Amino acid sequence: TVRVQQERLLISRIRMASAASGTVFSNDASNSSVEPSMDEERFLRRQALDSRDELVESAVGKLSSIDESRKKLTEASKEFRSLQDQNRKLWGQLSSSTSNRVVAAENYSKKTDEPESSTTEDLQKENVILKRALMDSIIGSGLDWYSDDRLRNTILKLED
Repeated sequence: TVRVQQERLLISRIRMASAASGTVFSNDASNSSVEPSMDEERFLRRQALDSRDELVESAVGKLSSIDESRKKLTEASKEFRSLQDQNRKLWGQLSSSTSNRVVAAENYSKKTDEPESSTTEDLQKENVILKRALMDSIIGSGLDWYSDDRLRNTILKLED
């Protein structure tokens, strides 16, 4: 576009120069018109046509570039959609396999809990003893545990 502007400026300057030279340097006083001669007109028309042709060529090049970009965009959109479909399928498979793993883990934990039920019972008894000891130490400390939110929540959790 800069080149086109330069060409237009050049053509207008050539016209002004032609008019100025026709006015100042004319040998014939009766030929004081500002009009360019026929050869000059042809030359200027040829330049204008050449400039127009270059603009058309530039526009055609830009249009072909736009068409190529549109084709690339269409291809990218199609590829994006196919990838989205693949991701949805994979997500479905992953979520179903995850739920199967959760069920398997629950079944495994049920099987392993049965032989160690005595260990679990021992740990539960020890846990109850530790809860009572902590609750007795908080209550026996003389602190106003009911007004302190953290201590009150701790006592309420220990009572469960």
